[in-house]
Amino acid sequence: MKMLVAFALGFALIGLAEFQVTAQEAKAKADAVKLDGKYQLVGGKKDGTPIDDEAKKGEFIFAPDKITIKGMGLTFEMGYK
Repeated sequence: MKMLVAFALGFALIGLAEFQVTAQEAKAKADAVKLDGKYQLVGGKKDGTPIDDEAKKGEFIFAPDKITIKGMGLTFEMGYK
């Protein structure tokens, strides 16, 4: 009987942990959708000095699964979960 209770409790804990991970993933996806869109840099610093106007011409595109950075003739794509 104790063994059966221990197994049931173990499976319940595994189920709760899986539910927690699923809830966190859902929240992360919802947060990613909030960022969805195109952005332009308005300021920043590199090595402690303000960036120049050429660096501000870049475009940052956020999608639910990746970030694309375009500027100065280059394109970088990064995926995330």
